[in-house]
Amino acid sequence: RSAVRSARLRRDLVVVVVDRKVYVYGFRSLSLLDSIETIENRKGLCCLSIGSDRTVLVCPGMQQGRALVIFYPRAFGEQQAPVARERTTIVAAHESSIAAMGVDYNGTLLATASDKGTIVRVYDTSSGSRRQELRRGADRA
Repeated sequence: RSAVRSARLRRDLVVVVVDRKVYVYGFRSLSLLDSIETIENRKGLCCLSIGSDRTVLVCPGMQQGRALVIFYPRAFGEQQAPVARERTTIVAAHESSIAAMGVDYNGTLLATASDKGTIVRVYDTSSGSRRQELRRGADRA
């Protein structure tokens, strides 16, 4: 058994993060809809879009510095049984471990910061391409 590192809620989903796994449950039925293997995740990093257009979940991938972006079908949380993922994208975000991550309302943009703390990068979740890079001390606020 592993300690719960974090939890994320949405109107239709409950996401629970433990050291090396992420569990996705339907909010109403509390049935397990998906489970995702991750690299060691003691910080409990995980993001969940909250917009109603689509469901996007982001968590660390299986390799250091990688983020796993999972797209689920519409009304995913209303299902009673596991449903296939719509699409999965791996974003090579940083060379070192990811220290923080966040997604926008609809899950179209992902921001990540490295353990070094000098760079924040913004990615398009659909393509995995980098949209912006911000360096500490190099850019004006």
